[in-house]
Amino acid sequence: MPPDRRPVNPMAFAVLGLEMVGFTVTGVLIDWLAGSAPWATVTLTLLGVAAAFLHLVRATQAGSAPRSDRPPGGEGP
Repeated sequence: MPPDRRPVNPMAFAVLGLEMVGFTVTGVLIDWLAGSAPWATVTLTLLGVAAAFLHLVRATQAGSAPRSDRPPGGEGP
């Protein structure tokens, strides 16, 4: 029998999107202030994508965790 899957909160996906956008906007602002285009933008965009991917993996793993009201064997009342 497959494990019970808890639904993932939709706000988690909104946070992932905002995380990527936030890193990119911060990179654009740094480049604009420092005149170093496009290095900060590219670096922070890649960092934002990596961070969002890590959080996406954690969110989906948390959604597939077994429910705590059942014993580890999966058999219950």
